[in-house]
Amino acid sequence: PARPADRLAPAGAPATLPPAWQAAWDEALSEAERQLIAFASSLDLDAPVVGEEFGPGVPLDVAWPQQRTAFVVEDLSERDRTALEHEGWTIIRIDEAGAREALEAVGGSAS
Repeated sequence: PARPADRLAPAGAPATLPPAWQAAWDEALSEAERQLIAFASSLDLDAPVVGEEFGPGVPLDVAWPQQRTAFVVEDLSERDRTALEHEGWTIIRIDEAGAREALEAVGGSAS
C-alpha cells in the first residue's frame, strides 16, 4: 500500500517545473519532500524554501515563510515546535493525512 506521502504527488514525476520550483525540487533531501514539492507546484503557490532555518535556528524541510507554514519529514523536538508555533508557524508532518488541506491553508488551490 502507498504511504500517505506517496499520495501527495501527481501521478509520475513532473516533466518540467518552473525554475524556482526546480530549485526547490533539487534541494529536497527526501522522496517525501520531492513529492510534496511536485504536488504543491500544481497549485497556485509561490515556490517554497527548502532546508532553511527559522525561529531559534530550526531547520525546516519545506517552508513557505510568508505564510509561516512548514512541512517536516521527522517530528521536531517539543522545544523547537513550541518556539516556532509561538512565532506563528504551523508545522505539519508531510505524511499527515491532511497534507492537501494544509497546502490550501498556505494559499494553494488547483489551477
